Amino acid sequence: MTTTTPLEQILNLTRTLGQPQNEYVIVGEGNTSYRIDADTFLIKASGQGMSSIDASGFVAVRFEPILALFEQQTADRAALQQAMIDAKVDASTPGRPSVEVTFHAMLLHGCNVKVIAHTHPVAVNSLLCSTRANLPTIAYSPMKQCCAAALGVRALRRSRLTAGRRYP
Repeated sequence: MTTTTPLEQILNLTRTLGQPQNEYVIVGEGNTSYRIDADTFLIKASGQGMSSIDASGFVAVRFEPILALFEQQTADRAALQQAMIDAKVDASTPGRPSVEVTFHAMLLHGCNVKVIAHTHPVAVNSLLCSTRANLPTIAYSPMKQCCAAALGVRALRRSRLTAGRRYP
């Protein structure tokens, strides 16, 4: 049995999800993260394509400063980006954590899961982006219920703040 490191595991998962023939991602979109321990996790760096990512495409991040963002009443985009940079385990590591780092931190920490992988599948996007799509404002999901229970509804609502956009 071959033992692999957390970085190797998340790298393999990310590349597999990013393979074009799978149609799980459009233009490399999606993110993956891996909880290293109680204090830190790896996340795909912003701007990295999933199919061709290498080890330098991941950033190790500390949970504490990212989760602290949920307690702030407001933060502008520049402050959020600086907080993401400041949360890096090694400041000299190239790259910036994905803009969805707060969402990944919340799920990894609050729901006690080891790996998060989310994609934007072609089939799902085709349906949801259709002019015939009719979606409720807030959809039920087991993950949403888990996070609401773990972190409170207020934190869940705040997780929908991404790159300065507010989602209904």
